[in-house]
Amino acid sequence: MAVASNKPADFSRSILAAKGIAGRFSGVGGPAPDVPPKPHPEMLVRLMQAVGASAGETVVVGDMEIDAAFARAAGCHAVLVAGGSRSEEELAKVSAAAHLSRIGELPQWIETASRADFVLHPRIGP
Repeated sequence: MAVASNKPADFSRSILAAKGIAGRFSGVGGPAPDVPPKPHPEMLVRLMQAVGASAGETVVVGDMEIDAAFARAAGCHAVLVAGGSRSEEELAKVSAAAHLSRIGELPQWIETASRADFVLHPRIGP
């Protein structure tokens, strides 16, 4: 797993470290002089290259329309989760591989998707 945020990467790393989960992520991306913010795909492309994942086996999980646009721009799947800055009703209007009511539904979605027509990178599949 990796984090791609429009917050500076160092700030995101600090948040992950403070939560005690930094070690669960293989990379953290954020805007930089040579990396435009979302929805430009460069940040995501670099994160995928770092772990050897293809776009077709990568899932972007987000809580905003920009996250789905970010995924599409890089050729990836998008899963949108309500509860952040957007409601289920708002996110339902956005094209995505899945719309989840809460983040706790993600493991089941990954398991189901990995048995269906999605080919997920081994580092995110069951």
